[in-house]
Amino acid sequence: MGKVGSSSIEHTLGERKIPSYHIHTFDDHEEFHMYHNKKDVSKFFDFKNRTMYRLVLNKRKRILQKREHIKIVTLVRDPIATVFSRFFQDLHLQFIEGKKNDAIHRDMDVTYKHLEHCFDNYINLNYFANWFDNELKRNFGIDVLRQEVDNTQPFYTFNNEQASVILIKCEQLSSLDQEIGKFLQLDDFVLKTVMKQRTSGIPTSISTLKNTTTSRSFSTCTTCPSIAMFTQNRNARHLKTSGNKHQGRSRDEKSTTYY
Repeated sequence: MGKVGSSSIEHTLGERKIPSYHIHTFDDHEEFHMYHNKKDVSKFFDFKNRTMYRLVLNKRKRILQKREHIKIVTLVRDPIATVFSRFFQDLHLQFIEGKKNDAIHRDMDVTYKHLEHCFDNYINLNYFANWFDNELKRNFGIDVLRQEVDNTQPFYTFNNEQASVILIKCEQLSSLDQEIGKFLQLDDFVLKTVMKQRTSGIPTSISTLKNTTTSRSFSTCTTCPSIAMFTQNRNARHLKTSGNKHQGRSRDEKSTTYY
């Protein structure tokens, strides 16, 4: 998924020759979980390669589950920013319909309406809402939502017999070298930032859609208890569900490095 600093964690560990898995989900390419228009998503993934990738993910999961103890670094982010940034990163998935309706490419007003429709109907909010349960609780028995936390803190730690987890607010990542080093038992840990940018061919369209959708789509919101646990931002505690036939709670963006 990116955009939360997970690549920086992976890069820093790699430079120190420390093996790690950089994984967002153990089941599939996360786009297949994140969007309801799976037929459109599948156009960008070769069936054979996707099958092999799923086998690799399953093997990595079994390897980690058999380890005596593992360390998991995971990051969270404002859920509204998360959903927007991921949607705009994956805009190519939403233009498959342009093959059936050429106006989507020729008329900006039609483009805006099309993207608003995709945003309202194709994003699977349950993916974000259930990530902690699906990835940490189901696979490693870590139930972060049952823990009491002080949401003013920049990071949180959770432990059981199988795993230790550090959950970091991505906005605080660059200031936590000492804390991350202590968690990973690494001396002189210094995070090396890696920036990955993807540019779109329609920046004006993106800017317009962000402005119009922000005021319209989030006018009706539902409270998400899991977000309130980890953030002080009132806006980040809510995510629009009205108008989305596949309603669900929001959750901060996740990216996990297993060490």
